[in-house]
Parts: sequence; C-alpha cells; structure tokens
Amino acid sequence: MQNEAVSLLDPGSSYLLQEPSRTVSGRYKSTTTASEEDVSSRFSRTDRSGFSRYNRDANASGNLVSSSTLEKKIEDLEKEVVRERQENLRLVRLMQDKEEMIGKLKEEIDLLNRDLDDIEDENEQLKQENKTLLKVVGQLTRSVKKAISQRHRKFHLKNLQNSFGSTLRYCMMLSCHISLHPS
Repeated sequence: MQNEAVSLLDPGSSYLLQEPSRTVSGRYKSTTTASEEDVSSRFSRTDRSGFSRYNRDANASGNLVSSSTLEKKIEDLEKEVVRERQENLRLVRLMQDKEEMIGKLKEEIDLLNRDLDDIEDENEQLKQENKTLLKVVGQLTRSVKKAISQRHRKFHLKNLQNSFGSTLRYCMMLSCHISLHPS
C-alpha cells in the first residue's frame, strides 16, 4: 500500500522522501558532485535497490515524512480520483446524450428528406397534370372560338339571307309595280 501511495506522489512534491546524499530524481550523487558513472560503480544494483527513490524505512532519516502525512496525501489523491471519475462519468453521460440527440436529428433529417422526395414527386405529377389541363384548355378555347366563329358566320349568313330576301322581295315588288304601271 505504501509503494502505491508513494508512486502516486508528484516527483517535485515536498512529500518525497530523500536521503542526504541522493536527489529527488533518484540519481545517486554525492555532495562533492561525483559523476553518475562513479556512483553507479560505487554501489552494486542490489545495494542500490535498498535505497529506492523513496525510503521505506521511516526510522532511517530525520527528514522523513510521517505516515499520517502520507495517509492524508493518499486520501487527498483518492478524493481527487473520485472527483475525476465523477467528472468522467458526467462527460460520458453528456456525450451519450449528445450522441442520442445526433441520432434523433439524423432520423428527423431522414424523415424530412423522404417528405421532400414525396413533395418533389407530387410536384412533378402536378406539373404533368397542369400540362394536360393547359392542353385541354387550349383545345376548348379553340373549339369555343371555332363555334363562335361558326355561329357568327351563321348569324351573318342569316342576316345576308334576310337581307337578300328583303332585297329580292323589294326587287320583285318593283318589278311587279313596273309591270303593272308601264310608263
């Protein structure tokens, strides 16, 4: 448990355990600025593993952090993890809601596109019907004009006939009158 807590700590944090001859980064340096190669050769790997980055033996140094401070830091980190998880859960739910909304909007768009296709088909059908009606109206107009023209001709013809008949009767009367009254 302590190793997990220590691994969660920030490397630059003041909670880190240090030994006087070692820096926070875990490199072995002496106070006389010895090179890392010198330090590496000075301690074997097994010896160095005992001096891990964080000293496990709380009694080894006077600068050690108390276990209550570590526990407090662990509690703080656990609270932060809980907050992060809650925030992540909230964001996941928000994303799911957005995806559901996108899905619903896509369905609505599909329905509207189908409606638009139906309207376009109906519009095309109405255009065809309109063309047919225009042809029928044109034919009816021509028929009416023709009928009017024929009626008009008949009317003129009848007037001409009446006029001709009147003129003929007048001529006959004149002719009769002349024959009855020779000059």
